Formats: sequence, structure tokens, C-alpha cells
Amino acid sequence: MLKLRDVKISFLSSEGLLAPVDSVDIDLKEKETFTIIGESGCGKSLIANSILGLLPKDAEISGRIYLEEEDLLSLPEKSLKKIRGRRVGMVFQNPSSSLNPVFTMRSQLAEIMKYSGMSPALQNMVDLMQKVGINDPLHRLAQYPHQLSGGLKQRFAVAFGTASDPDILIADEPTTGLDITLKMQLIDMLAQLHSQRSILLITHDLDVAYTLSDKIGVMYAGEIVEVAPVSSFFSKPLHPYSRKLIESHPLREMKPIPGNSPHIAERPQGCRFSSRCEHGDLCCCSTHPEMVQVDEDRFVRCLAYA
Repeated sequence: MLKLRDVKISFLSSEGLLAPVDSVDIDLKEKETFTIIGESGCGKSLIANSILGLLPKDAEISGRIYLEEEDLLSLPEKSLKKIRGRRVGMVFQNPSSSLNPVFTMRSQLAEIMKYSGMSPALQNMVDLMQKVGINDPLHRLAQYPHQLSGGLKQRFAVAFGTASDPDILIADEPTTGLDITLKMQLIDMLAQLHSQRSILLITHDLDVAYTLSDKIGVMYAGEIVEVAPVSSFFSKPLHPYSRKLIESHPLREMKPIPGNSPHIAERPQGCRFSSRCEHGDLCCCSTHPEMVQVDEDRFVRCLAYA
């Protein structure tokens, strides 16, 4: 349903042309949840924004992004507007920054529903509020963003993203900043949406990834380094970075990953994880690994499997 092929996102800086996202391939199938996990700054959110043409104006993007057979990167802005919010919905990372503080939630939801081709009738709004678990919808619709808790803002963000019943929902760090109770409520809500549409989920929370995902894509320093079904990924991760991520979980060994991710302008010629990998050798430092298929539905970017 959604395919990214060799997607590269670059920015011109004083240090030259830098690519925080480098040659990324992703396959999202119908009614599947594909989750991208990885450290902050690895390029996850840039991928999400690139799909709907929401990158900063100074960004350069190459590759192909297919929605079914249509290449989104070749579409003019007018055509993209017909896809945003209609065929592809988005739950942004920080709902507070996407809400207008001077308009009520009803006004903002009405605008989104009109944009998505839906009738902004009050009953339609109430029905949508109830779907995302917002109690007392009439009262909440009359409120302003500053009167809502973080959990309610996040629920409204999900309502905005699903208002037009899109085929694909992109959820960028939807549980960030929520306490454990609100996080579990949001996970339950996304799990219900899972049976109705395809979801591209972006998170650094392994619990969220484990609960909601069909497939996991691990991202490190701008690259996808492993793709696997969720069950086999958590039982037997292949890439050294994947293993370190799982070991850092509080319910596992809670081991911190040594070292730091390489600066975008100082990425090594070879494997980008080589300086932090206990199994790395001279070959890893000099040879950049390609993605290797090790099973029917498992892929890994590591010279040990080449």
C-alpha cells in the first residue's frame, strides 16, 4: 500500500550537504502496523513528514514514495492536498504545537473535517469524539487547547488524524509525555484502529512497539538497519544495535548503549554502528554494509550476515 524506495533527505549547511535520512526503504501493507524505532535524531520524524510533503522548504528529497502505484514525490502541491488528511492521516509528535490557542476545539475540528470532505455537523463531531474515548464531548468541543490535559490533546490529535477515515495513519511518537495510565489508554485506542487501517508508527518506546506492531524497522544514524516481524525481533534481534536496544529496556538487563551516535557530518565510511559495537573489526570500519535478506521476512544491515 505504501512503499518508500531509496528515500534520501538532505539539508545544505555550513559543513556541506548533509543527509539525516539516507537511502531508506519501507513497505507498509494493507491493515498492517509497521513501526520505526530508534534513538532520537536518527531521522524517524523526517520520514513521516516526507510522506505528506511536510518537510522544511530547505530540505532536498530524492527517491520514490508510492501510495499504491502513485509516486507522491512527483505530485504537485494541489494533488498532495487531496491526499493529506483524506487518504493519509497524521498524528503529530507534539499535539500542543499543532493546535491553535485562540480557537475552540470545535472550530479546529470543523476546519479539519471540511478540509477532509466531511460534514462538520455537530453529531459527526460527537461521534468522532466518542470513537477516540473523549467523554462529555460537547463540553470538550467548547474548550480551548490550554484547558485540555495532555491526554485529551493527544486524543484530539488522533481524532484529527482519523477524521476522514484514512486508509493510512502515520502516528509520530503518539505516547510522548503521557503518564502510564494515559499511555495505556492511547495504546488501546491505536490497537482498535489497527484492525481498520494501515499504521506507520514511529516511537522510541519498546513497549508501544511490542504491543502494536506487526513489523519492526530499526533505524540508526539515518539508515534502516533491521526489518523483522515483531515476535522474532524481540525474541532474536539480529543487528548488534537492535540487541543493545532491547538490553537497555528496564525489564531486560537495563544496560546503557556505550558511546554516542555519530554526528551527521562525521559518519564513518563503514558500518555506522562500528564504534559502539563489541563485535566490530577493521572490515566493519572500512566497508559499508548493504541490507541482507536472511529469511523470508527478515532483513539486516550487518557484515556478519553478508
